[in-house]
Amino acid sequence: MKINKMIALLALFLLSACDYTVSGCEGAFCVNASTGPHVLEYCDATGRCTTRCPDAQTVDESMLREITLARRLVKYCPAEHSVAFPNMTFDQTLDSAASSHAADMAKNNFVSNTGSDGLNVFDRVDALAGDGFSLDKQLAQLVVSGFSDAADVVDYWLDNPAHCAVLLSDKYSHLGASCAAAVGEQTRWSVVLGGSTR
Repeated sequence: MKINKMIALLALFLLSACDYTVSGCEGAFCVNASTGPHVLEYCDATGRCTTRCPDAQTVDESMLREITLARRLVKYCPAEHSVAFPNMTFDQTLDSAASSHAADMAKNNFVSNTGSDGLNVFDRVDALAGDGFSLDKQLAQLVVSGFSDAADVVDYWLDNPAHCAVLLSDKYSHLGASCAAAVGEQTRWSVVLGGSTR
């Protein structure tokens, strides 16, 4: 494994030394005439550069880990009700809401908290929630495009005061997360946060 990483880094170094005049695929890497190689992108079957989503389980586990760590270890921003940041817990209903919205954004090539059907996160969770579901007392959704792993997504949100305040608010105790990408297009990420107290 370490040898493969060393080979990839060496290849990236050699690519970085090149003077690119065009953009496109260069072996396993995507290159840009102005910025060089991008290791977070890959060349798809059509020869286009695109960003890859992790598999669904990896998205769920890594997003849960990254947001929980952010809430437990560091106070990145002033957050409402931020005396204590509880650990996050995975929830399948919230995950299904996140998944349907990420797929919608990828299919219809947009990034917004409002779906292509005009519905918002409250509508999506309400449509999926069964009797006794209590995590809809507090709901929030964060979306972004173009990243290939949860750590970079969370770092991006923590750098934005409004998004950071949502991530660190103790109103939310559960989450669901999803990443989707159409062929040749950027990734679309959706995280839905829920809480049972008003």
